[in-house]
Amino acid sequence: MLNTSEERQKEREKTIVNGMLATLDGDVSAINVLAETEEITKFHRYKEVRHIYKQIQQLIEQLLARVREKPDLVPEGTENVVMKQKIAALKSFTALCVYFFRNAPPTVTRAIGARELLIDEQRNFTNAHEYFDMMLFEAGIDDKTADALEETRTQIEEIMGLVATLLEKSPASLEEF
Repeated sequence: MLNTSEERQKEREKTIVNGMLATLDGDVSAINVLAETEEITKFHRYKEVRHIYKQIQQLIEQLLARVREKPDLVPEGTENVVMKQKIAALKSFTALCVYFFRNAPPTVTRAIGARELLIDEQRNFTNAHEYFDMMLFEAGIDDKTADALEETRTQIEEIMGLVATLLEKSPASLEEF
């Protein structure tokens, strides 16, 4: 039997994780609504939505780190829930990105910092594409749901191509010498 101090620690950790999960659920719901209601046409708005997505990714990494560090202190099934939220956030962000990159405004290749953002997105979507099947496996996604997520994979591949084309048109960054 756990002593009182250990019980309090476990309850406190569960409370923290449950709060983080509630925040994650709200953030993922918000980006899902954006994906359903908004078509991003401005570079500035894209950067704002990208920032929201990056914050979701950070929260996911914090949650997964907690699960790995203290598996006996977090509610059972937390990792599975977090992975499903990770996939849902990626799906929504991908849907927002595909429209934006298909209709990329000129500032995507000309604005200060745009090239670096494109390079970062190319790396991020390449990593997501390479890790996509593992995410589905880790989340315990069934075959039917995985088939439904195939559109996300296709959109990721399209974004990778669109970003590569935009990078070809983007001037190299100024360098100091």
